[in-house]
Amino acid sequence: MRGQLRGLVAALAVLSLAATAVPAFAEPMADPADPQPVSAWGRGGPAEKVPEVKVGETKPAAPVAEAELSPERSEWREA
Repeated sequence: MRGQLRGLVAALAVLSLAATAVPAFAEPMADPADPQPVSAWGRGGPAEKVPEVKVGETKPAAPVAEAELSPERSEWREA
């Protein structure tokens, strides 16, 4: 009985590990000779548009002062 249980647990472990690897093997490999992007829907899917990116210096967001804390929250922060 114990040997059968161990075998069943081992088989379930192998199946669960194999099931997680199946999607990786199902994905078509990118062809290095064809650098065209492939959509999530495959080669025949809709073409994805890349948004324009503004090149230059980025500015940080303006600092915003923290609102006045309630007495309960200030006690909680001090604790």
